[in-house]
Amino acid sequence: MTRKIIYIIASRSWGGGEEYIYRLGNALRERGYEMAFVLQNKSNATLKERFSEIGEVKEIGVSNNLLKLLPLISAWRLYRFAKKQGTTVIHVNAKLDYFVAVWAKIFSHKRLRIVATNHLVKRAKRSLYRLWIYSHIDALINVSECAKEEFFKIEGVRERFKNVYVIKNSVPELPCERKEKEKRESKIKVLYHGRIHPEKGILDLIKHWDKVNATLYIAGTGNKIPETENVVNLGFCQNVREILRKFDISVAPSIVKESGGPLSVIEAMASGLPVVASDNGCQKEYVRDGIDGILCQAGNWDAFVTAINRLAEDEELRLRMGENSRHHYENELSFDKFVNGIEMVYEKCQ
Repeated sequence: MTRKIIYIIASRSWGGGEEYIYRLGNALRERGYEMAFVLQNKSNATLKERFSEIGEVKEIGVSNNLLKLLPLISAWRLYRFAKKQGTTVIHVNAKLDYFVAVWAKIFSHKRLRIVATNHLVKRAKRSLYRLWIYSHIDALINVSECAKEEFFKIEGVRERFKNVYVIKNSVPELPCERKEKEKRESKIKVLYHGRIHPEKGILDLIKHWDKVNATLYIAGTGNKIPETENVVNLGFCQNVREILRKFDISVAPSIVKESGGPLSVIEAMASGLPVVASDNGCQKEYVRDGIDGILCQAGNWDAFVTAINRLAEDEELRLRMGENSRHHYENELSFDKFVNGIEMVYEKCQ
């Protein structure tokens, strides 16, 4: 069995998706895999530097311009790079990159294997060309059941895929000390960490924060945060996971359907925090409502206010849910379990 994997990186800049691939690639390297990464032309220096730490990096200029229909030049370059590496598995994470990977497989006389990860709660498209592309993908990994169900709602798509899996996302473990009761002189600390964007709901939640008996800390970049009492803008935090344990509650109020966590929820659970999250995507596959935290109807800000206040005012409930979160992460959402699942897919594709 070959243990050489190529990942296609869709973005030209560093973000959550790139951190996800970096963590997975590093874990696979530690298990004996040889990693290589194909970047877009003009990718920023951070991408090159970080991925060079764990494998060979090659800028190929992957073309996913569907107006050209057949991205043959990019596919040929990818095929040649894979042949040089002795690779048999190419892993893609963006749907538009399926086209390039599949044509590289055709050039290899179908010796290459294509593994694709579906990160979105979005329906497949059913053109004849896309159906043909799907039929050449050897394994499709969905990061949640809701992502899989939504993708296959279009008739005739499921039959095109040879192997379909659900492997839940995870993050590497950090040491977690059990929170103890303590005498407080300040308000409960609530953390939101992630993109600051209307679809994430945080800007709407801020408008209702005057009803919450806690201080909200926001770690992330994006839209401007309005100046509001008891709301603290931390800006971009390079090591946000290292400060998670300083907070009492994590909040994830997304108003769009999340497909895999989101990762900030898993990070909070791994750090032993109770989570208050919206319920409109895969969140219920990760957070057990009333056990690890509280799920609220997306966009129902009164429900979010009530849930956060309930946890802020009930220390025993807050500590119990936080401990449950940590145990749930260890037993069902651990990073080892996640990497084992990915490795299993690679083995079955050989």
